[in-house]
Amino acid sequence: MGIDSVVLAGPVIPVLQFQSVDEGVKVCRALYEGGIRTFEITMRTPVALDVISAVAKDLGSDAIVGAGTLTRPEHFAQAKEAGAVFAVSPGITAALALAQADVGLDCAPANDIGAALEDLLVTQPAPMRILICGSLYLAGAVLARNG
Repeated sequence: MGIDSVVLAGPVIPVLQFQSVDEGVKVCRALYEGGIRTFEITMRTPVALDVISAVAKDLGSDAIVGAGTLTRPEHFAQAKEAGAVFAVSPGITAALALAQADVGLDCAPANDIGAALEDLLVTQPAPMRILICGSLYLAGAVLARNG
């Protein structure tokens, strides 16, 4: 599954951070029951890999579980082993790019979000709603250039 397929798989991709596996499974199950199929679980807590694994097992192959905030090369192998099918990194260094290529985990560096938004605006029929979490400056610049 490529990053484009991940982005287009649903109306929104919640970016989630959990303090416990139980919390992660409960929240993702509730979102899943509400129609959300794609989840980005950030690697900012010690339980992140366990949450990714538990959510992937609990929701099965119909859910698209990814890992976010990958900042170290070993994160890519760890995320894939836990069951993540995509990754998001706040930026890509040469070391991160090599690790990502070695592991084969589809990755969207956050510094490519502007290009991704522009692609969506050009390729998707209007009207389309885009939920922006993060850089409102970037979102405003992309939306302004594309009417």
